[in-house]
Amino acid sequence: MSLAGPEPRTFEGHGGLREVWAESRANWHRFQLSVLDDDGDAIEVMFSGMELAQGIELSGVLWFSVESRDGKISRVRSAMDAGLL
Repeated sequence: MSLAGPEPRTFEGHGGLREVWAESRANWHRFQLSVLDDDGDAIEVMFSGMELAQGIELSGVLWFSVESRDGKISRVRSAMDAGLL
């Protein structure tokens, strides 16, 4: 099973962040995120909601890696397994 969300590609700037968030939210009902752990290298996040395409409630853990350059976010990667970041 794959989770509904934006197709993997590059999003740039503030507009890109708004676009990826809007695309992600469009596929879910009652979508929620809660940070479980942030060790500085990876952020562990619990997600839950109803995935609209399949009409089922899902919850699980996502991992995010955030890189910065000159005090600004330069890259965000996400995966369902920390080892894939």
